[in-house]
Amino acid sequence: MAIRQEADLRRRSDTVVFVASVLVNLALFLLAILLIEHGSAWLDQYPRLAKRAQDVRALAIALLAAPPALVFLRHRRRSLAAGNGLRLSEKQLPDLYRTLVRYCDQLGQRPIPSLYIAEPAKGYAEAFAAWHHEFIVIRPVYFIAPLDEVRPIYEFWIGRELGRIRLGHTRWWEELLVAYVVKLPLLRNPLLHARTYAYDRYGAYLAPDSIRGLIVFASGRQILKLVDVPEFVAQAESHRGFWPWLSNLTRSEPHVTFRLRALMDAGLFPRESVGIPTANAGPAPRRASA
Repeated sequence: MAIRQEADLRRRSDTVVFVASVLVNLALFLLAILLIEHGSAWLDQYPRLAKRAQDVRALAIALLAAPPALVFLRHRRRSLAAGNGLRLSEKQLPDLYRTLVRYCDQLGQRPIPSLYIAEPAKGYAEAFAAWHHEFIVIRPVYFIAPLDEVRPIYEFWIGRELGRIRLGHTRWWEELLVAYVVKLPLLRNPLLHARTYAYDRYGAYLAPDSIRGLIVFASGRQILKLVDVPEFVAQAESHRGFWPWLSNLTRSEPHVTFRLRALMDAGLFPRESVGIPTANAGPAPRRASA
């Protein structure tokens, strides 16, 4: 499907995965209540588990405490970013801030989220919200001067995190509905994978020349400028089969090659633009790395 507008970035399958995750989340909540109310009688039937009864009950109580803890955590994130990072503006690193403003204008996003460079972000960048105040935090790990050398990185990341906000994944009730399931390895992976692909689509849609902003997850910043993009795209095209698929299921984020291929399949990073011929085209001449 050709992506021409923001609505095309959303997938019905993402909603299905979210609903399934909410149902699992509800089941975990009910299980926690049962363990607290009837845990002793049930655990007595399983001696090995009974030895860890206190640990099981403590986990159940922690699960029940997760929703109210979200209020504290959401405000703590904002305080950490504002207290220990740089808030960007027309005067503070204006190139990055103007990128965010441009993307917000393109999507009709108002108000414009705050943008910080700070350490609290998970991974390399993440969007958050606290009491109707949305903000994006980018870790400084990949930033160097001049900023133009890392432009594809920050453009892609800002676009991704604005997508998180646009999709509503920073809202308190969305965070609450999956508060338990996102803590459990493997069980959380379908939801995290679907969301990773969704954020990537926003990043590529808003910054169509930012393919290196995705490739950096594989190469790191130090050698990013040396990466031959068509060669990596060819690698992504060939990384298929049972074992890549199986190993991907065990990861909290999909393989970078899978993510790149998904964006090419969506037409957001056209194959012909990076030297890979389309199905009906003849061999494309080899390009210099983009």
